[in-house]
Amino acid sequence: MRGTDFPPGTVVSLSWKPGITPARSSVRVSPDGTFTVQMLVLRKDRLGPRELRADVRGLDRLTKPFLVVQRDL
Repeated sequence: MRGTDFPPGTVVSLSWKPGITPARSSVRVSPDGTFTVQMLVLRKDRLGPRELRADVRGLDRLTKPFLVVQRDL
């Protein structure tokens, strides 16, 4: 997950559902207003659509849909 134009130094709380992995993590925004963080999707995790949410104090919640698909071995 990547974010841009966030207030530098703030903490972004990330959540997503559904899935079997932990449903919440957080990341601190770098001085240039960006962040990059990985989201763990396990091999036996649920497939299908999910919604990623980013919460920052003082800003409206941001949401983005994404799709988890089966990987070819």
